Amino acid sequence: MGIIAKEGSRNAIIMYFGAALGAVNTILLYPNILPEAGYGLISTMTSIAILIAGFSGLGSTASIIKFLPFYRNNETKSNGGILKYLFLLCVGISSAIAILMIVLKEWFQKPFEDGAELLVDFYYWIIPLFIINLMIDLFSNYANGLFKTNLQMFQKEVFLRLGQTALIGLFFVKIIDLKGFVIGYVLMYLVSFLILIIYLYKLGELKVIGAESLSKADKGKVLKFGGLTFFSSLASSFSFRMDALMLGAMLVSVHDPNIGLVAVAIYTVALSMASVIEMPFRAMNQIVNPSISQAWKDNNLNKIEEVYTKSTETMVIAGAFIFLGIWLCIDDIVGFLPDKFANVEYVFFWLGLGKFFNVACGSNGQVLINSPKYQVYTLLTVVSLFFTFMSNYFLIKMYETEGAALATAITYFLLN
Repeated sequence: MGIIAKEGSRNAIIMYFGAALGAVNTILLYPNILPEAGYGLISTMTSIAILIAGFSGLGSTASIIKFLPFYRNNETKSNGGILKYLFLLCVGISSAIAILMIVLKEWFQKPFEDGAELLVDFYYWIIPLFIINLMIDLFSNYANGLFKTNLQMFQKEVFLRLGQTALIGLFFVKIIDLKGFVIGYVLMYLVSFLILIIYLYKLGELKVIGAESLSKADKGKVLKFGGLTFFSSLASSFSFRMDALMLGAMLVSVHDPNIGLVAVAIYTVALSMASVIEMPFRAMNQIVNPSISQAWKDNNLNKIEEVYTKSTETMVIAGAFIFLGIWLCIDDIVGFLPDKFANVEYVFFWLGLGKFFNVACGSNGQVLINSPKYQVYTLLTVVSLFFTFMSNYFLIKMYETEGAALATAITYFLLN
């Protein structure tokens, strides 16, 4: 547990510094400076980009963690060609999806025409955003597989949030408008990706990438795993982002063409607060996941049990402490928000409860997905996707934003 504790503690420090920045952005700056529909636009664009990135990767991010221990040579810093193969796979699929998004523009935009008009206006910016997110996911997971987790954690939790703070400041002083904000938001992710690539190159981890190739048999093995885990990762991503997308599409009004985006903005504030509960879990998971993968490769079940048990015990205590701490202060937090965000309290409660339950169950998904029984994880997540859609559909109709939060909490409970 030495490297897990060391890397995990560093990641936790980074994440909580990022959480402080996120709180400033989410509670003080975004709601009070950016129009509600503009905030909802950024949140919805990000959700769509991440979902499409997951689709384009065809399980690549899970595959790199699963198979890197089998191909890795620490002396030569060789990865056996698996990074090159997955990179080319991602480039090919993402290019095809980008072309489809351009050709089928009207079909993609149709669900959002009545309640998310701004999203239609900024539709094309989703394409570079999803491609950059896909590349960040692939190379971040490669770095995680090398047990180099701190830089990408810093970028995700601190750098990108500092960038958002700067963009909000520029918007506030009227140097940029909403279009400038969106362009700057996409460029911020591009800079993050370039920093990650330079970091890996400086470590010598990309110098042999062009000279290596997987054998045909190995490509088939990786593709088979990636294809199966693709459905699970896609279903998991949809399950926990479908709520915001369905809010944006289902809430419509003849008086406000962006009412769906306003609801997404309220939901995003609650989700940002609830996500703090998962931060120790996510920090620990960055290093737990490759450790479990290595233990499965070595067939060391005792190691898997030790890693899972010790990390979960820590997460239960941390998750409960954070959830109760936020809930006891919720009235004070809501006091910083504009009046339109008044119903964020119980949206947070249901989301926070779901997040806590997910944390309390530990890295069960990582144990399953890296095991010979990874098909079970695929089945469970696909079933949860169907349930998420149905629960969101009916609960949003009945309770709107709070209904989406309740649907997410129930999904966390059933999946775990």
